Amino acid sequence: MEINIDRLETHLSHLKKISATHGEGVTRLTYTEQYKQACDYFISQCQQLGLETRVDAIGNIFATWYGSSPDSKKILIGSHLDTVVNGGYLDGILGVIAGLEVVQTMKEQQLSIVNSIEIACFAEEEGINFRCPLAGSKLIMGEVDSDTLLALTDRDGRSYAEVLTAYGLDPTSLNDTRLDPSQYLAMLELHIEQGVVLEQENTSIGVVNCIAGSYNCDMTFHGVSNHAGAIPMPLRFDALTGAAQYIQTVESYANQSLSKTLVATVGKLDCIPNAANVIPRKVTLSLDVRDIQASSLHKAEQALKEQLYHIGEQRGLDIDYQIKAFSNPIHLDDHLVSLIQNQVEQRGYRYKVMHSGALHDAAIFAAHIPTAMIFVPSIGGRSHVPQEETDKEDIHKGVNLLLDCTVKLSC
Repeated sequence: MEINIDRLETHLSHLKKISATHGEGVTRLTYTEQYKQACDYFISQCQQLGLETRVDAIGNIFATWYGSSPDSKKILIGSHLDTVVNGGYLDGILGVIAGLEVVQTMKEQQLSIVNSIEIACFAEEEGINFRCPLAGSKLIMGEVDSDTLLALTDRDGRSYAEVLTAYGLDPTSLNDTRLDPSQYLAMLELHIEQGVVLEQENTSIGVVNCIAGSYNCDMTFHGVSNHAGAIPMPLRFDALTGAAQYIQTVESYANQSLSKTLVATVGKLDCIPNAANVIPRKVTLSLDVRDIQASSLHKAEQALKEQLYHIGEQRGLDIDYQIKAFSNPIHLDDHLVSLIQNQVEQRGYRYKVMHSGALHDAAIFAAHIPTAMIFVPSIGGRSHVPQEETDKEDIHKGVNLLLDCTVKLSC
């Protein structure tokens, strides 16, 4: 049994055009007009297949094909339709449309299902609006409460409640969105790798067995501003050179770590006063550290914090340090990982068992529902950019594999 790759690509091509930045990648933030157009398209396609659709109070979409058994459980297939600014057309979107194509193929083959199949599009996965990634998944799995969400504001100062109301949703019903994990047999997410491993190993399929944990922290170096030409080098309290030394320390620590899966990134830096002829007095930076070993993450947090304060003391700088988030690695369901391996071997596709360094909706479900992920390669490892792309044949293989697993679980 084969999915219709041309039909799937037609869906992807249509959604690619729904963007606020034509010609500069795909920009489709949750709760915008472009996002609504994409959701309406997805809902219409599901309804044409006879699926029952509903949208909950945060904007998650569910489309269900009910199984024949009155006691049937659901197989949840899902991802997201929102993008980053100037992003790609496959990140998340492929996983949603793959679910649609799987169901359409099964219906065309006139298969009877015992367990229900539910395709889901989760809201605000990227977290661009309210700096709360995976908000839709977290809410329905009880990982975040409605009060926390409603306290958030977007970059324009609008509250989450205001944005939901303007979008046509009812923020007073957020507490009614919780899913019952006992009703679900499995959660499957097909996603682009967003890395270079599969492409470099000439491998079409990644069977994901673990999602890396991470910790994120902000730190501020406090120095003293002064004239750039009048203060001798030994008498300076330069916040930026202290931050630069720390960034090099972070890179060295990650490169020399005994854990070969640890990665560390300083991705944001703010310098005050940020003037060419003034010694910086204040620098704030963000640190993101990830690994599949919890012990390695805890060790890194302690070691890098010690180095931070050591640099501050050495340079006469005051340091502020705050951990913003800490999440342990998430191991996916062994039974489902074995099922995917068995199915990919039957197809004869080249595959690799691997971990995901990026966080996905599947990570939220894994603590509550048996969960697994399938990766397909990203050309050049590019993602969150207009150049994001995956070979058509690899997409075909990935969705075929999702089809096989869904048939096994539902029929």
